[in-house]
Amino acid sequence: MSLTRIQKLTLLSALSLVVGQPCFAQATAAPALKKDEMPGDTASTIQIPAVHVSNLAKAIDDYKAGPSETTWAPVVSFLQTLLNDPQATQTDLSKLQSIIPQLGQIGLKVFDGGQARIWTFPQITQSREIIVEWREVKTTKPAAGVKFAPKSVIAHTQLISIPDVLVADAKVVSVPAAAPAKAAVAKGAKTATKGPAPQAKIPGAKFLVLTGNEKTVKTVWWSSYKFTASGWLPAADLMSNIPPSLNNVQGKVGLSGTDLVVTVTPSVGQTTSYGKPDASAYKLVFHLNGGKYVMEGTAVDESIHSIIFQFLKAEREGRMELAKTWVADPKLASIPKYVGLSSRISDAQMRLVAMPNPMNGCQRFRLVTYGRDDLIFDVGRRNDPKSKQIQWVIKSIFVAPADPALQKFARNLPSFDSSTFARLNADLEESNSVANAPSSQDQLEEPSPAKKSVASKRSTIK
Repeated sequence: MSLTRIQKLTLLSALSLVVGQPCFAQATAAPALKKDEMPGDTASTIQIPAVHVSNLAKAIDDYKAGPSETTWAPVVSFLQTLLNDPQATQTDLSKLQSIIPQLGQIGLKVFDGGQARIWTFPQITQSREIIVEWREVKTTKPAAGVKFAPKSVIAHTQLISIPDVLVADAKVVSVPAAAPAKAAVAKGAKTATKGPAPQAKIPGAKFLVLTGNEKTVKTVWWSSYKFTASGWLPAADLMSNIPPSLNNVQGKVGLSGTDLVVTVTPSVGQTTSYGKPDASAYKLVFHLNGGKYVMEGTAVDESIHSIIFQFLKAEREGRMELAKTWVADPKLASIPKYVGLSSRISDAQMRLVAMPNPMNGCQRFRLVTYGRDDLIFDVGRRNDPKSKQIQWVIKSIFVAPADPALQKFARNLPSFDSSTFARLNADLEESNSVANAPSSQDQLEEPSPAKKSVASKRSTIK
């Protein structure tokens, strides 16, 4: 019976553990402390069984001498074995490279995913896998008379097979558990019917999200895995609401917090020789909601959306003097009317899509009109000569031909109807007040204890 690639690597890893079991030699010995000397940084003295070091170093040397899938498999296997060692887990890559110099020869790229580390091999053509490394906290039953239950930390690694892609980002995201339903109040009753006793808080599900690009055609790629008792298992349902057609576009995809941001740049997203923006480049944001990534009707930056909304509203109402107050150059106010935006397109039709920002410090958005032409706005800050305050204004407006593919995606974005005006206007006032607030370089915020302890909580699945 033939074994799969991952099965072969797992078998090699198990054999290496058996071979290395009797040996307890140390890769580096901890220096003896002098009298009255306090222990130093324990992370600076890494103690790893020498057999793990020698096995991995030799496997890398063999691969460099004759690169192939056969010589690459032991490298992954011995690296996984080393990461399973309690002394190696969570050790900085640079410190591991100081012990095993050969690690610097295979082009490792390690992502800190928050509650896991993801080891990738972007420079290895034979690589079709990643290593996920995490720690699990387990609480054991306390002994008689002991108040606190002892906890133990167990290191884990797992090989995950991936297609021929370059991983650009990797992160563990959490999906909160659904809140329990409240007890119903019967008609005429003063209090709700007594239900079952409140249950303990159920932890949310954890997902590993990978993003990147296909190596050959450079199309965007993403994948997701759910954390279970058996490790990380494929969880395609997390991405099921993302349009499948997006997998065929060129660009880049990454994570901003828990949001999935897809930047479509078929023409590299650069401006032309005439200074006009690449109209085929745009950005779509998918929010994690209810255990799935969805394109919600929430603006990426609603304060800037309000600037464009105010300008278009004044222009469409014929209040040109008011419209000119929202643009840096009064000549820009006539462009929407020039393309026939006022006469044939309603507010409810139009959608605003973020685009890659230009190099001049502005933020760029595309107004999808569902007509023959769209408009592209560059919005930036300026010092208002009258109020002496910093304001957002429209600095450039470009005309772009309609994009049928973009029109399909944009239908899920917020429209420019009057129902969103009050909320956007409130965000605009708040943004301007923050921009004009006095600042002091002498006042520095002390990191909170929660922020200070982030490093100690990394790669821990609770």
